[in-house]
Amino acid sequence: MIKGTGLLREKNKRTLLSHVRKLGETSRQELVKLMNVSKNTVSLIVEEMIKENILVEKGIKEPGRKGRPRIRIQINRDNFLAVGFSVSKYNLHYIVVNYYGEQVEQNTFTVDGSSSDLVVAMIYDIAENLIQRYKTLIGIGIGIPGIVDVDRKIVLTSTPLNWRDVTFTKFEQIGVPVHLHNSVNMGALDAINRNGFTEGEETFYVRIGEGVGGAYIYENDILNGASWTAGEIGHLSIEATTERCRCGQFGCLEMLINHVSFLDKLQHTEYRIPKARENITFAEELLHSGQIQKIVEQYGCYLGKAIVQIIHIINPKYILIDSSYNAFPQFVDACSKTVRQNALEASIQNMTITYEKKRSQLYRGAALYSILHYEQLFDH
Repeated sequence: MIKGTGLLREKNKRTLLSHVRKLGETSRQELVKLMNVSKNTVSLIVEEMIKENILVEKGIKEPGRKGRPRIRIQINRDNFLAVGFSVSKYNLHYIVVNYYGEQVEQNTFTVDGSSSDLVVAMIYDIAENLIQRYKTLIGIGIGIPGIVDVDRKIVLTSTPLNWRDVTFTKFEQIGVPVHLHNSVNMGALDAINRNGFTEGEETFYVRIGEGVGGAYIYENDILNGASWTAGEIGHLSIEATTERCRCGQFGCLEMLINHVSFLDKLQHTEYRIPKARENITFAEELLHSGQIQKIVEQYGCYLGKAIVQIIHIINPKYILIDSSYNAFPQFVDACSKTVRQNALEASIQNMTITYEKKRSQLYRGAALYSILHYEQLFDH
């Protein structure tokens, strides 16, 4: 364990890496201002990391300007890699990214997601193989749909996968820091990263797919709650109904608007689409179908009712909606209208709802989590 001046130096090193990652490239002078430390401190760290092949000098920016030239530096894209996994009912995905979050490798396997022993063994084998092939891995993130005890690396329960008390503690011996989390939380990090939101601004992320989940992020930190269930927007009771949700309650948002619900309603129309998993791609005829538009409009109203509750309770700066239904203006308009009509005016004055045009990659978010975890120098 790093202690004393060595700890401070390592923190400065990782803070410097974080700034370079966010900026893409920068200079020593800019880093001095951003980190509020001495020129000597920055220079020593930069020179050390150049020797270690972590940073590289790119060249001089604005060579004609007066004063000392500012040599640009950036992170060596071949160094410091991270891995992310995500699991669904039918698939296991993984990705390897560099420190800028750029894809190095990815793959998808068809699996029986309900077999926890099979899935855990597959992830372990793939992780071991990647560790052997990539010598500069700084971490592995794993996203599971369900309630996850992050500290003990246990999936307490996963309704979509039918898991209960599935442990990942064997990964502690793999030689690289491994982080287990709820997969929607991982998707939130990917969405926030793509949108370029600044730290210090609260974001609530909603994902609609096989299930409906939410995540509350503050300063790149996931707020888990006392029982690891913070953000579970899918199990807010929205509509009086006699249909029971798979969680055992009645009227849950997830039961009303997830992809299973949509496919069930589609059976009563003339339209058919391939069996939906996490994403649905809507053909042009569906986008212009009055029957389908009416269904997703109702879904927008349901989601709007849930969003109003989130706004009144935590009042986030941003709300991100990650859904295949965003392709329908009727869904977007119905959700936004419901929020405007039912939320306190003061609560929505400084808030922005964004309907994502591109779906977040849960596995990429898991890899990003490893990078953020590394920068914060948590005790592994």
